[in-house]
Parts: sequence; structure tokens; C-alpha cells
Amino acid sequence: MNPERAAKFRQQAQSLFEKKQYDKALEVVTKALQEHPDNPISWQLQGFIQEACNYRNEAIKSFQEAIKRDESCEIAYVSISRILREKKDFFKSFEILENISQKFPKSALLRQAVMEILEGRISAELTELFKVRPEIIINVLKNAEDDPDFKYKLTGTIKNVAVEKPEFFTGKAFEIIRELSKASDDEVRSTAYVLLVAVYEANPSIIEKNKDVLRAGIADKNQYIQKTTSGILKNLVNYFPNYLVGEEAMLTQALDGPVTAENIMRVLPACPNCHSQDDVYLQPIQENEKILRLYCEKCDVYYFKQPGSMATSVIDKGEKMLDGPVVCPSCKIQFLKWSEEAKLYGCSVCGKWYTQ
Repeated sequence: MNPERAAKFRQQAQSLFEKKQYDKALEVVTKALQEHPDNPISWQLQGFIQEACNYRNEAIKSFQEAIKRDESCEIAYVSISRILREKKDFFKSFEILENISQKFPKSALLRQAVMEILEGRISAELTELFKVRPEIIINVLKNAEDDPDFKYKLTGTIKNVAVEKPEFFTGKAFEIIRELSKASDDEVRSTAYVLLVAVYEANPSIIEKNKDVLRAGIADKNQYIQKTTSGILKNLVNYFPNYLVGEEAMLTQALDGPVTAENIMRVLPACPNCHSQDDVYLQPIQENEKILRLYCEKCDVYYFKQPGSMATSVIDKGEKMLDGPVVCPSCKIQFLKWSEEAKLYGCSVCGKWYTQ
């Protein structure tokens, strides 16, 4: 073993490699390894030369040998992942990337690899990244505070992906949105709510499982985030009121803020008696109920509206249950059932509610 001779051979091999004389470089680096087989840099260099010669399997083995001798050799991990990606073995490639994101969370090489994947727009790679291993992006985001320019670039690219493929974020990758929503930087945090809108439009039920992000947006001091989340809340109030059962505090906070109240009030119908909204209060939303109940304090009138419609119906507090079957005006089937608590008829077929 002669480390000094090995170093000379390695320098010669590096020079030949840079001149793209790969065959000669491979011969010389082999001599370096013969002189000093425990040097990880020589194994790493051999891996690069073999990769350039398109000897992918051999290159992977050389990089693995480098890691055996130096576990901190992050470039070897990244190189193996890159070769596996080129071989379309995305599962193993991203498994290694996730390992890198845990071992070297601030790695510049990792950041570069992630950006290459995001900007490459290869469907199979993006699917693997967002559907199976979103932890890679989450770990990178958590550790990118030292490089705000990179973080802006990363979040902007993620936003582009969300616009094209919002379905990617309806599973494990929703945690990417949650991570962004915690950022101290207004621009980064705003991106979380751009993603939230895209995901909501692709699958409205996603909000039901992640109300905490919506609550945080309603309470956020950033006006853009308030407007974005109030737009989602407006649609929920209008079309999916039952999603907001138990969320009176969030609704109250939204209606107390001038930025959000203007949005929400567009879907709250005025009193059918005095035609004013000034004395109107939104009533608690009942579980499994699809209507929106309101009360006008000035007129002492209770009324409700169906999802997606501004038409209202007054609730007659003295109304009594009719005898015999009642035909639903909408679906024309005799399935209206009286609710004593609600003082309304509900159709179990089409889900609509009616007064007498």
C-alpha cells in the first residue's frame, strides 16, 4: 500500500477525466485503488468515470465502496440516486434521497437533485416524490432557512406543480402545505394558501381533514392569506355548510375581519322580511344538515337557504306536522320526513329541506 503513489495516479486520472479521455482515466484510477484501496475519493472518482463510460452498475458499486469507507460522502449517495433515476428505478432512487434528506438535511447536492426532479416534470418521478416520499421536500423546506433565494425558488416550483397536478397534494403531500403554512416569511407562507386553493378545487373534502390550516389562514395577519382562505370559507358556507360543524369560532373570526367579512357576506342572504343584513346572525351549523340557518334579530325571523342558492325560506315556528305522506317538490318522491327539532321537512332522497 502506497498512499503517495495512489494520490499521483488519482490526480492523473482526474486530469484525464476532465479531458474526457475516459478509457485512459479508468486504467489510471484502477492503479490508484491498487496502491490504496481504502481511499474513498478514489472509489468516488472511479464511479464518475464509469458513469461517463455508461457502466452504470459498476459505477453504483464504486460509489457504494466509497460510502463504506466514508459514510459522510454525500456526493456518492446523490450519484447512486441519480443513476437509479436514469435507470427508471424511481423507488430505490427516492429511497436514497429520503435517506440523504435525513443524514444531510442542508445538503446543497440534495437541493439541486430535488430541483432537477421538480423542473424535469417527468410524471413518474413527480408521482413518486409527492405520493410516496413527500418527506424529502418537507425535510428540505425545514432546513432551507439559510438560503432564502433557494426557498423562494423551491416554493415557486412546487406552486407550479400544484397548479398542474393538484391531486398530488390530497394525500401525504398535504404535509408540504402544512409545513409552508408555518413559515415566518410572508411570501413562503402565502404559497401554502395558493396550494390550498388548488387542492380544495381538486377535492373540497380535503378541508374537512385539515381544518387547522384553514383556521390558521383565517387568523393570519397577512391580508392576501386572509382573502385566499376566506374565499375557500365562502364556498364552504355556501355549498358545504356541514363541513363547518363546530367551527363557529372560525366563522365568527372571519366575519369580524373587514377583509374576510366582505367575502363571506356575499353568500349570506339578507332577511326576507326587512331585506337587511345588519341584524342577521348565522346560526350554528348542525351535523349532517345541508342547509344554512339564519336569524334576523330585528324581525325575529328564522330563515334558511339551500346550498348554492340565495333564495330563502322562512321557518314557521308554529308549524305542525302534516298528516300523510308529503311529496318532495324537487324530486317528486314521497320521502319528506318531519324534523321536530328543525321544524322542517327533509327529503331523504335529494337531501333538500322545506317549510310547509
